[in-house]
Formats: sequence, structure tokens, C-alpha cells
Amino acid sequence: MLKLAIPSRPPITGWTWTNGRYVNVSSWIEPFTHSSLEHFAATDAESIYFCVRERNPRKNSVFPSPGDVELLESSMYRISLDAMREWPLDFTLVEINRAGAQVSTGAWGSAPVYLSDIDGTLYGSWLLPDLAQRRGVDGLVDREVCRFLALRHRYGCETVFSGVYRPTERAQAKLTSTGLSITYPTAALHARPRTLRSGAAVLDYYEGLLAQAVQAREYTPEQIVVELSGGLDSANVAMTVASLYPSRCSSYALMLDGPAGQQQTNRRQVLVHRCGFRDLRVAAIEHPPFHPDGRRTRGLPVSPYDEPYSEAFESLLAVAQRAGARVAMTGIGGDELVAPYAAEQEIPPAVAEARRPVPAWLGPRAKQAFVEVDTGTAPGAVLAESSLLASACRAPAFLAAEIWPVSPLCSPNLIRFAESLPFEWRRDKFLHRERLARLGLAPEWIAPPLKENFSHVMEYGLRRYGLKILERLLRESILADYGFIDIHKLADAYRHMACGDKSKNAFFYAALHLESSVRSAC
Repeated sequence: MLKLAIPSRPPITGWTWTNGRYVNVSSWIEPFTHSSLEHFAATDAESIYFCVRERNPRKNSVFPSPGDVELLESSMYRISLDAMREWPLDFTLVEINRAGAQVSTGAWGSAPVYLSDIDGTLYGSWLLPDLAQRRGVDGLVDREVCRFLALRHRYGCETVFSGVYRPTERAQAKLTSTGLSITYPTAALHARPRTLRSGAAVLDYYEGLLAQAVQAREYTPEQIVVELSGGLDSANVAMTVASLYPSRCSSYALMLDGPAGQQQTNRRQVLVHRCGFRDLRVAAIEHPPFHPDGRRTRGLPVSPYDEPYSEAFESLLAVAQRAGARVAMTGIGGDELVAPYAAEQEIPPAVAEARRPVPAWLGPRAKQAFVEVDTGTAPGAVLAESSLLASACRAPAFLAAEIWPVSPLCSPNLIRFAESLPFEWRRDKFLHRERLARLGLAPEWIAPPLKENFSHVMEYGLRRYGLKILERLLRESILADYGFIDIHKLADAYRHMACGDKSKNAFFYAALHLESSVRSAC
């Protein structure tokens, strides 16, 4: 008997197959209605599939009644199943037959699903803690824990919890009588820089492809909230959204404080006024990492892969949800879109990686696993690895707020276009800057004098609230018990931090957050 279990939230992540009988999936489809998503299910009386995918306004739905299970003749069933696999936007596809179950994913990685085989039952959820709590922490994946503690994040199907997997883009997960296995896809092909012909309208092509990426999905403009941090990436997305849906959308941002915060406020006001956005804001410093009101400090379920500023980010999404937002346009993918190739960089990536520090408090188990951080990873993806990791990091918070994330700068068409550009168009984000300049933004807006980042919010959260957690960790640490952390060396680093050393803030955060995540799975 195979059974695919239905977790409590969100409803759309569950499915059931038991005693060789098909189950009508309408009951779990209906509670999760969303204008940007559509759902299909079909059977040929031997197999059944169901698919959740992004809605494309330019393509007709396969079935007139999404949510119903359609009975199809065998050849038509295979044709419709192949059509689901070839969908150009993101999707999660499940097929079940008497041999087992197969889960397939699209190339975008917008909301990756986590899978685990527990006692012959395949559990699936977009929320990692749903599965981690079922399995407990009896098994941790050494190299993934090491990647996390050493800030050597890699894109692959492993998670820190043994037996819990996150299928990567275009991957296939299969559950048979022998258990759960995941097959990686072949590496994606990518373009190389080419010489532009004389008079090539680069910015026109960029604007056209970005507009196509925004319009590739179906949504109600009044339900769109645009990420507007003040950076170049989100600004380019915002200007395109505003041109397509003038004065119909909202914007949102986590706001900085101090001089950089005033600069951010002034720069954002220019775009908010020009785009006609209804603006939503939350002060990041009021919700720093490890704030007592956050899930981590309260001992609620957390994922190791949660957004680092999850306390502030979730507060912002709550504001957006109350304002009626159902779709968030993010700036994810902007850095990667114009990133230099390895041969174009002054310091080769491998050399830069080797020069990066490693926390001195890695325990013997983590040190032993360090040589494996590059093994077991996914092959080259359609999107950049860092874009996929960023989407996976933020997706659970979006879904919990019932907001669907869309990252237009991750469009494969845009990626191929940017990859073909000569280096001078990609150097220092020249493509993004030049487009904003053509739209009339002033040089001081495009290249502000102060850096706008949240490093001081991280430092504040660690010192105000994290050190108390660290003191408790020094007394009783699951990661230390398992040999991943050397508690004595961590104590030495803690004393330096208490005296003002800021150099290891990111490593301290990784250790505290991973400890919180593992504890929440107990």
C-alpha cells in the first residue's frame, strides 16, 4: 500500500492514494483558491495525475473545470500529462499508479515542495517543519549542516534533516516499494557573450522581455504588491509593473533607520510617486532577528532555510496581506542576470571561495564533512543557483501569508538575453542602471552615496537578543552534542563578540538559527 498524506497547511500540498483506489482531490484543491494558480487532475483508470501550476493567460486550460478529476482515454491521458510537464511557468506535478508515485517540478523554483518517506507514507509540504517534526532529529546530513554553519550554501535536494528532501528544479522524485529516490535533470544549456550588431536596441529588448515576464502570469493588478527596496533590481521590476498597470498596484519594503534609512526613504518616494503605488512599510529595526515576538525565540517551528530577517519580513507580509495583496513581484534574480562570467572576474570564483573564512568553532563532525560540501549538488540549472536558493528561502513566508511570489527577472528568456550581452553591459549592473537612467531617474538615485543594507539590523538582533540564546547554547547545544560545534571554541568567539568583534556576525547567526531549527523539530 502506498499512501500520500495530507498535511494541515497549506491544503494544496497534500494528496492521498491508498488501497489501490483513487481519491477525488477536489476537497484539497478547493480551499486554496488563488487567481495566479490553477489545478488539474486526470485519470485513465490505471493512473492518476494532478498538477498545481501558475496560470498563463496566453494558454487555454486543458480542462474546463479545474479541480475535477477528468476520465480520459489512455492516449489522451499521456498527451495531457506531457503537456503538464512542458508547462513554461512553474508547476508541481504528481502522478500515481500501481508502481508508485512520481513528483515532478518546473524550472522556476518559485515554491519548492519538501518530501519525505516515513513508514511507507510519502509526505509532502511547502513547509519543511511539517516533515522535520514527523521525523525528529535522529538523523542530520553532515555535509548540509557543514554548508550551513560555514556559509557554503549549495543548491541540491538535501536538507539538514536526513530523509527530508527538497526536489530541485526539473527534478523527479519517485516513491516505489523500495523507498524514495530523486533524479536530477540534465544540466541546462546557457548562452555565451556575443558581439552586438551596430545600433542594437539593447534597452528596448530588455524592456520588452521584462514586460513579457511580468505579463506571463494571470493576476488582478489591484492584488499585486511590488517589492520596492530602493535597489536597482526591484526598481526595474517596479517601473515595468507601473507601466503595465498604472496606479493600480501597491509597493512594500522593509525600511532602514539612520542616514541610510533617510536616503532609502527619499529614493523610494521618487518611485512611489512616479508609479502611483499605495506604499506599505515596516521598520526592520523594530523586528530584528531573534526578537522575542518571533517564531524562533518562542520555540515555534522554524526552517533552517527561513529568511534571515524572517521576523521583519513576516511582519511586512502580514501588512501586505491585510491590504489585499495576493501576488508579490520580487527583485530576485537581478544580480544574477548581469553577473560576470568566471573568466571576466578579477578573482576566479574558486579562488575567492578558498579565501573565505571558516568559523573556528566547527566541531569534528563538521570538519570531516567540509571536504564534501561540493558533492551531491544539482547540475547546472536554468536559473542561477543563488536565485533558486533565495526563492526557496522566502517562499514559505509568502505562502503562509497566502501571497504568491513572482520573480520576473528570473525569466529564462531574460536570462538568455543577458547572457548574450558583452561584458560592458553587465559590468556593475550597467544594463539595470542604463535602463533606469533612460526612464529619467537622476544619477544620485541610480548611484546613491550610502550603502543600504540590513547588516546593522542583524548586529542589533544578535547583541540585543541573540547573545542570550547563545549563552543558553553554550550550556546545552544539540549541534554540540552531535559534534557539529566545538562548544569551547564557540565560547571563546562569544567573548570576543561581547567585546565588540563584529567580524563573525554571519557565522553566529547561522549557528543560532540552525540550533533553533533543530530544536523546533524535536
